[in-house]
Amino acid sequence: MKNGNAEYMLPNANDKMMEQLFIELKGMNLKSNQVKRGIKWPTGIIDVASIKLLTKYNPPNKKTKLVVGLRHPVWWFQSYYNFRYYNSRRKGAKTDPPPPPPESLTGSAIPWDGVHTENARFEKYIVQLGKFDITKHELMSLAQNTRTKQIINTPYEVFFYDVGQLTDTNSERFSSFKETLASFLGLNTPLDIGNKNHVGGVDFDGKINICESKFNKTRAVLTKNGAESAKWIRKHFANGTNVNLGGDEHFFDLVNLWGNDPCETIIQPTN
Repeated sequence: MKNGNAEYMLPNANDKMMEQLFIELKGMNLKSNQVKRGIKWPTGIIDVASIKLLTKYNPPNKKTKLVVGLRHPVWWFQSYYNFRYYNSRRKGAKTDPPPPPPESLTGSAIPWDGVHTENARFEKYIVQLGKFDITKHELMSLAQNTRTKQIINTPYEVFFYDVGQLTDTNSERFSSFKETLASFLGLNTPLDIGNKNHVGGVDFDGKINICESKFNKTRAVLTKNGAESAKWIRKHFANGTNVNLGGDEHFFDLVNLWGNDPCETIIQPTN
């Protein structure tokens, strides 16, 4: 972002864009090794092409590290749909087709700007980082109806966390999580983690509440898939190569909830 406008659209990244981006990152005036250069790239591990660009411009000697946040598929779907809807309406282009109903973005439907129940199957993208020992049969199974096409043996350490850990009300556990993340990043002091979301706290026409009864079938699909994702993560994350987890026990506790409908069991988050 520059002056509030998108300067680099990383989902459509190419060599020229990446070269310019890294020139600017290297040119940042860092007065301390306690300040880290970084890119927020939500779709950076979804497409193999993006992963290849990442490895091309960040070889092993760059000591690049990845931080990957996961979240309950139901909240992910709600947040992503609202984010896309908000931005599509904010553009003000009257010629744009109206966003599709959220309940239609499942099954054989074409994803809308990345929003689809199947895109919450995070393991289908995570596996491409080459951190897990899986069989050819498992890879073929994951590759069905998704962009997963090959595994890239990335040289990076990866830190995985569940977004719910960012708002943990258990102060001792939250402090431990922040210290673990700081250590992973090579910082002497924990990060100041806040719950800020420029869309989650904004009211606008078209914003959905995934807990409404009309989305019952959508949530059923998301939680069914969530249970499968949780099963895969439990099986593979503990033995992944260069894989770090933020608060192992709590991370898995939250992931285990992905197969449950959160609208029936917990209070809805604001983001």
